[in-house]
Order: sequence, then C-alpha cells, then structure tokens
Amino acid sequence: AQKLLGNINWVCSYLGITTEPLSPLFRLLKGDTDLTSPKKLDKDANYTLETVEEAMSNRQVYRVDIELSINLYVPISDMRPTGILAQWSEKWKDSLHIL
Repeated sequence: AQKLLGNINWVCSYLGITTEPLSPLFRLLKGDTDLTSPKKLDKDANYTLETVEEAMSNRQVYRVDIELSINLYVPISDMRPTGILAQWSEKWKDSLHIL
C-alpha cells in the first residue's frame, strides 16, 4: 500500500489532483507499522482509486516547447503547496500543458 500511495502521490501534480482528495488512501497507512500487511479498501478509498485511474486515462504529460516560456504554478490546498511546471498556448487543443 505504501509503495502504491508513493507512486500515486508522485503523479498527482501531473494529473491535476491535490493531496486532499487522496486522504482516504493515506488513512490506510495509519495504525499498522508492518509495511507488508494487507490493507482493505473501504468505499471512499476505492472511489479515490477510481478517480486517480480516470485521471490517468484522460491526461497526458507533454514535452517542453522551447519556443514558449515555462511557468511555475503553486496551488495551495490544505496548507500544502504543490509546484507544477507547465506551458500555456491558445494554439493547442488543451491550452495548458503540464510538463
């Protein structure tokens, strides 16, 4: 569970998901100190995993367009800042490209 949550946490910024909606998954890590112990998903954790899966299916990570400037966006959710590097162009179908 810990490795899966680490990977999900790593890709969150690419998916446009802050850590707040992931809290049902992080609750799974509380209590048992044995990292290999099995975890059972409750309804909220299962829904959260489905949300992450949907976001992964619908988002793309883009390469840098050297013709455009790179922007740093820092959304703050629940007092946890997250840095997102992105480029913006009105010419693109998806105007915001997260790098």
